[in-house]
Amino acid sequence: MNVFYLIILFMLGSSSASFLSVVTVRSHRSESIIYPKSHCDNCKNYLEFIELIPIFSYIFLKGKCKHCHELIDRTSFISEIFLGCLFVIAAFQPSPLDEIVIGINMLYLSLDDLEDTQVSRCFLIFFSVICIILGHPRLLYLVITIVLTLVLLLINHQEKSIGNADIEFCGALVILIGVNSTIIVVFIACVMALFYLLIHNNYQMKLAFIPFLAFAYWISHLFHCFIK
Repeated sequence: MNVFYLIILFMLGSSSASFLSVVTVRSHRSESIIYPKSHCDNCKNYLEFIELIPIFSYIFLKGKCKHCHELIDRTSFISEIFLGCLFVIAAFQPSPLDEIVIGINMLYLSLDDLEDTQVSRCFLIFFSVICIILGHPRLLYLVITIVLTLVLLLINHQEKSIGNADIEFCGALVILIGVNSTIIVVFIACVMALFYLLIHNNYQMKLAFIPFLAFAYWISHLFHCFIK
């Protein structure tokens, strides 16, 4: 495949991730995504063109604001690399557009969860609809999955053991990839989350779990694609 084409795909992916990061942050602050211009959250100085280039601006600035030298959150930087790579990998898959749509949706939900461990219900519903469209589930299977998800949400409402968004996200995965694959994804996500807690040595911290689920999904999905 043409290298120039892959570079363009990577740039599109990283730029999409950068935009999603801005949308997520500003939506939580009830700010417009158009105005004001991109600025440093600490010193409020507007960012110049060189500071807005995905990935390269973070590297060029060494992860610090050009004006006040405050550390820049790495979340956007990591997201830009991830989605850029995903766009490239999707080009080699049978249904590249499906892969990209799922990737963008999962990234937005992950960023939304990371912002304050609260996820937009509207976007979760939208993600579920996307999973229904791409998963092509049988009607009976779809109905059973929705009913079981609602039951789990009701039980969790009383116990409050995990986040409702995590249950809804897993319900959407069941529709998209089936029960067995979803169990594998949840297992991988739990292992990664456990290691994260061990590293931080804090078992009481409130954890955004959707990013772990999303990353576990791509680990499982890409592994399955490569061993076919």
